[in-house]
Amino acid sequence: MPYFITDKSPDCSGWATIKEDGEVIGCHTTKQDAIDQMVAVSIAEDMEPGGERALPDNYRPALAPDVPEGRACGNCYFYDETNVQGEGDNLKAYCERWDAYVNGGFYCNAWQPHDEMDMEHEEEDESDESDETEVDEEGDFDYEDSDVYEETGMIKSNLFMLAKKSLELHDEIGGGDDLH
Repeated sequence: MPYFITDKSPDCSGWATIKEDGEVIGCHTTKQDAIDQMVAVSIAEDMEPGGERALPDNYRPALAPDVPEGRACGNCYFYDETNVQGEGDNLKAYCERWDAYVNGGFYCNAWQPHDEMDMEHEEEDESDESDETEVDEEGDFDYEDSDVYEETGMIKSNLFMLAKKSLELHDEIGGGDDLH
């Protein structure tokens, strides 16, 4: 597994040496210290260092005036909400385009839409409308079949996915009331 450096890790205030999956193995005050650790662990594991993970200069809040309406990392094709890092306000998901963790409420010029809805969803009988929240067989919200998706064209709500992931993590650690 290659090692990288980044100054964008929510777990470090300066530079971080990270694994390919984003796990921090060391926080550093200088870029050179992070590079030194990345090189040392790479040599110890007989592999090439991964280098620096950096986001483009045009990575900015999705609410910036020049960002097209409705576009954000959270609804981009490259955004992988199944691979998250951090917690609370620092929760970020993996961007497959930039090979880095990004804030769902940000945007960059490489944004791409998700694939169009399946034709079967477009052909559904509109007379069978219901006020009930639609869920799949496992009890998860079914985005593609939802009225919200059909009426607004919204792709998976980033806020909903982050809340769901938080609840899953809460259950995994024992579900106590003393969340930190």
